[in-house]
Amino acid sequence: MSEELEQLRSKVGTLEHKISILQRVNDVIAFSGNVEKVLERLLDLTIEFLDVEFAVIYLLRLERNVLKCAVVRSREPSTLNQKDKDHLKGTLLLPGDGLAGHVFEKNICQIVNDTNEDRRHCADWGSLENYPIKNALAVPLIFKELRIGVIELFNKNEKFGGFSEKDIQELSAISNQISIVIENARLHALMNHKLEEMNVLFSAMSLVNSSLKLDDVLDNLMSMAMRIIDAEGCSILLQNLENNTLSFVAASGGKHDEIRNVSLKKGEGIAGWVAEHNESLLIPDVRRDVRFSNRIDQYSGFETQSVLAVPLRIEDTVIGVAEAINKRGGGSFTFNDRRILDTFASTGAMAIQKARLYEDLNELFISTVRSVADAIEAKDPYTRGHSERIRRFSLMIADKLNLDDKNKQDLGLSSLLHDVGKIGVPEAILLKEGKLTEAEWVWMRRHPVIGADMLAHIKKLSNCIPGIRHHQEHYD
Repeated sequence: MSEELEQLRSKVGTLEHKISILQRVNDVIAFSGNVEKVLERLLDLTIEFLDVEFAVIYLLRLERNVLKCAVVRSREPSTLNQKDKDHLKGTLLLPGDGLAGHVFEKNICQIVNDTNEDRRHCADWGSLENYPIKNALAVPLIFKELRIGVIELFNKNEKFGGFSEKDIQELSAISNQISIVIENARLHALMNHKLEEMNVLFSAMSLVNSSLKLDDVLDNLMSMAMRIIDAEGCSILLQNLENNTLSFVAASGGKHDEIRNVSLKKGEGIAGWVAEHNESLLIPDVRRDVRFSNRIDQYSGFETQSVLAVPLRIEDTVIGVAEAINKRGGGSFTFNDRRILDTFASTGAMAIQKARLYEDLNELFISTVRSVADAIEAKDPYTRGHSERIRRFSLMIADKLNLDDKNKQDLGLSSLLHDVGKIGVPEAILLKEGKLTEAEWVWMRRHPVIGADMLAHIKKLSNCIPGIRHHQEHYD
């Protein structure tokens, strides 16, 4: 009877010890420090929990489709020296190679209790002959049905006679927690990458330094050119590659309003020829030039007598044409006039390029913000699409309030990023079923402040920070 009681006490003590380790595992998961240190601590607890000598974690490198040894730990520091740990870390396995590669490729758990019969572990453990492997257990690391790596244990305590199905069950439970840590680290890295990407985009946007709309910039350029060249009118036409036309986008001088948004067919008129051949033309009398088309004159009621036309280029690509019409006083345009108009054409092309770049960067910025929002919402499938819905509802209200475009853009960005601080909330809390404890609510209530602090250094988002920081507050 006393012997049975002693065995029972021993089992209870073992269970209490394992429960204590699992509690420490949860404590480590809640810690948001250096991910490598967190994984090392989790692997140490796994070694203690399953009573083994060594353990490693392999993580999938998607860009190369290989498994990379990311963490190596041993029960005793003297068992495996730092030099050998460093040697093992960073080693690569192809899916299917070695025990870890086999487990990853087949998505199975695998026990090898006689390494003399099954030598696949050698590929995993390298050529460290001083550390004989007696047995091994490998379990895939899985997050939301996606394989992200493998955890591998070596040399179960001899008193147990090797690994068992119970070890697989226990390691699988811990591996789920390790997978969450790895995925959180990936989201953090993704977030940092996206924020860095946005900062670079903001720096690029600062180069687009004109405070005027593109149409106003081009109109002003043509007004200045008209005065300096002493022409009756100047205009800019841009190519539309979709329908092979040239359209007037800016004009100054007589009848300029009548020709806006009028288009020429490919190769039509003086401008069409210049765009097609990437050459300037100086024509003192258009009535003597067969390339001239009087269709625009008929449309506007303006009489063209002389034309100076130069191509607009971005690098070596023609994007349009700048034209000066009718030298005042009845004279002809000069080569100096052509040089001046060429200068204005280059300036106009630069303004167009900047405007197009700004539009592309702004679209990319919005896409980046959406990617950040999507990355956050990936942590919590229950709220997927929430940020986009908030954005739509907010902009509907903004329309009713007649807010201007700038305020609408800030509101839209605030809506997409309002929950960005959830990256700092443990996933166990976000995905918990049932009521949160008071301690968990403390974590949850911090996410507006965490989000605002994360984005505070981004100048482009300065007007969005109040919305992010205060989105959980209300008046009553």
